[in-house]
Amino acid sequence: MKRILIALAGGILLGTIAAPYAKLPPLTEEEKAAAAAKKEKDAAEKAKAAKDLSAAQDRAVANYKKNKGEKGATAAGATAQPKSQPEAASAGATQSGATKPGAGHDEAVSPSRDLTRKEAQTEMPTPAQANDHSSTARETVPSGR
Repeated sequence: MKRILIALAGGILLGTIAAPYAKLPPLTEEEKAAAAAKKEKDAAEKAKAAKDLSAAQDRAVANYKKNKGEKGATAAGATAQPKSQPEAASAGATQSGATKPGAGHDEAVSPSRDLTRKEAQTEMPTPAQANDHSSTARETVPSGR
């Protein structure tokens, strides 16, 4: 048994020493042509991606320059277009004086302003903030299961 293990260990050792010196057979003409075609295809794809990126960057710069001075511009470059008075009046008339459903994004609100009482109660905790309704401690009252 020991002889088998010694022979096996010697074979593995010899294989690990000889492996870096092994040479692959030379490429055939077909393999060389395929490698060259793949290299050209990859270069063309890379050039197209660079061209698309450049065009997208140019559009983003043009959009930024176009909207830079307008009030209500966001970081992404989109602008909030406030309704003019006649449009707002006509929109209210079509709903027959009913309040608008939804979140009410009619007026711009600064994210750094103080929260209202209702907003403070319903605000989600930040990632590093502990949640008041959860704890790692075990429950003292049985949950009824």
